[in-house]
Amino acid sequence: MRTRTLAIASIGLLSVSPGAAQDRPRSWTGAVTATACGQRALAAAAVAITPDGDGVADCAAIHVRLARPATVELVVAQRKPQPRMIHVQRVAAPRGVTTLVWTPTPRTAPRTYVTRVTVIGPHARATVAGPVIRIRGIAARFARESHAPRDIATLRVASPVASLVLQMVDAVSGRPVSRARRLSVASGAATVGVRIGRWAPGVYAAELRAPGVVSRAPLIVRAAVGARPRVAVVLPTSTWEAYNLTDGDGDGTGDTWYATRRRESARLGRPFMGDGMPPRFRRDDLPFLRWLRETGRRADFLTDEELERVPDAAALARRYDLLVFPGHHEYVTWHEYHLVRGFRDRGGNLAFLAADNFHWRVVRDGSRLRRKEQWRSIGWPESALVGVQYRANDHGSRGAYVVRTTRCASWLFRGTRLRPGSTFGWSGVEIDASTSASPRGLCVVAESPRLLGNGRTAQMTYYETSKGAKVFAAGAFTLPGRSRVMRTLLDNLWARVSRP
Repeated sequence: MRTRTLAIASIGLLSVSPGAAQDRPRSWTGAVTATACGQRALAAAAVAITPDGDGVADCAAIHVRLARPATVELVVAQRKPQPRMIHVQRVAAPRGVTTLVWTPTPRTAPRTYVTRVTVIGPHARATVAGPVIRIRGIAARFARESHAPRDIATLRVASPVASLVLQMVDAVSGRPVSRARRLSVASGAATVGVRIGRWAPGVYAAELRAPGVVSRAPLIVRAAVGARPRVAVVLPTSTWEAYNLTDGDGDGTGDTWYATRRRESARLGRPFMGDGMPPRFRRDDLPFLRWLRETGRRADFLTDEELERVPDAAALARRYDLLVFPGHHEYVTWHEYHLVRGFRDRGGNLAFLAADNFHWRVVRDGSRLRRKEQWRSIGWPESALVGVQYRANDHGSRGAYVVRTTRCASWLFRGTRLRPGSTFGWSGVEIDASTSASPRGLCVVAESPRLLGNGRTAQMTYYETSKGAKVFAAGAFTLPGRSRVMRTLLDNLWARVSRP
């Protein structure tokens, strides 16, 4: 194989194949090649492995060609959600080709990992970005976010395992709602139809099982047209896409702006990392869904994509009296923002149970979700709708709410024995506060003072409009809780806002 010397070889240490530089002109330096163990070495910018112990592609081999002896260091790392080194190896290498091998454990998370190779000589050193290593796992995603009972949903599956067990489960309880069936993925990918049963509206998941491995794909089931409850729970599916760090194109970086500042879009339709459920679903959405299930409340379930199909606010108001936003509803389109605003202006009730809602305008552009600008920067501050808007985030601090007044919302505290100055709950992480754009008559019922320092305080608020709309905002992550007081508050809130 002919080779040529790249910039790194100017110190006389390294010569490489020309193919790699041509494959990845922006990020590829051409310093090394990689193969799955046991395969023939070819110039490659990425390699896929399956470390399941079957003796086939269990490890990745990184090949470095040296013009003279040197020390070679290999670093394998992940970039997001927390950058960290996964593997470090250093060897004294002779002239010619040296191979360094990374053998992940079977428990290593399926995703892409980036590599870095450093060549250290007597008087100089040089570092280059190496190939991307993809650990293949079971991954699946439904073609559409939501379906109605009796629909047939299309599920796309990729798997290194040829035979899987597929079963639909309730994502809240984990209980099966369908029979298990065998799914063949002989070619590494499969598309299968899943019939939606007469299931109650809610969040479900396709559960895919193989020995020692379980992965899921979420599916929202909405109510049949003739059986819609007057309350709708709106799940933050655009925010789920934004926080989805899955690397679909295999360049080592997740396909979203949360993975790199070089992106202002997120690729739609990717499987979710980890167990296959949306990021932060368990923290932000699941507590309320459990409360809803345990208390027997009925509600329809909608997604951001589903709201895009509602023609106008009048149609939305004819269907529902209350929209509940239980999770982190940060990203909304122009249509969704003004649809919900118009719903409120017609007397529709709103309940925001987390923080940082309706913060950014996004555009759904085919297979892309594109982030544009903050709503407040274009004259539509979110506090004018929600009552409060995003103030700060420190990724972890939580504290108790302090009751400020019970006069404007005495119904909220009924049966709790709380009075001004009492503390309750345990919320935070991201916080919201009122602004000059907040509606007149806004009442701050409780605060979590100085939660993030420097006077930054989370505010729980409530207001009503002249058209009779009732709007509640928790102001922090998140309102549902296991304590008796928090459950009583949620009971009282539901009783107040679930009726016209």
